[in-house]
Amino acid sequence: MAEKGVKRILGNIAYVCNNPVAGKMNRKAIDNRWTLLAYYNNPNPFSEPIIREKCSRKMERAMKLVDISYDNDEPLNYATQRRLFSGLNRKEKAQIIDYVISKYNFLDYDALINLYGSFEKAMIAVDSNAGAEYDLKDDTGDHSCYMKMIALTRQMFPNLWNVNVKMLSDEQKNQLATAFRTILMAKEENIRRFLHFGPGT
Repeated sequence: MAEKGVKRILGNIAYVCNNPVAGKMNRKAIDNRWTLLAYYNNPNPFSEPIIREKCSRKMERAMKLVDISYDNDEPLNYATQRRLFSGLNRKEKAQIIDYVISKYNFLDYDALINLYGSFEKAMIAVDSNAGAEYDLKDDTGDHSCYMKMIALTRQMFPNLWNVNVKMLSDEQKNQLATAFRTILMAKEENIRRFLHFGPGT
């Protein structure tokens, strides 16, 4: 591959991986679950290891559902995910999220290592370069406000599966919007984005 093409790939990797860092959600790209970087040689970086002999029946059922869906090459749609998380406690929910990501993980770590020489060198390169030189416009600004909104949503609606705001009624969304304004002093644009409100709602 031409040097110019490799440089472009490396720049794209740095930009994509550092989105949560640029958005002030994490200090390092590997600290964000959805970059998938933390799952290199670690199936449960954000939860306790699963000990199958000590799993509850609900946890066993959830893992079996993931296994069946994966083996049948089926995505985990919203209906399946609701069944998956039903009855699990907070610790088990964190474990099953890691289990799903590890099972469905598409990131080619070998290709990443081939580009950089080692996984450690890849992380140093990603941490050293947020991709800012490409000057790609990001109109969402500071993303850390969304982390605060997620935490407050979980506090107000503890039974809400995975903070899926699409499952909330209009009344519940309005309650959250009020809480975001008064407690978090959140901007209206961020509130609209988080709650999927249209302009002027």
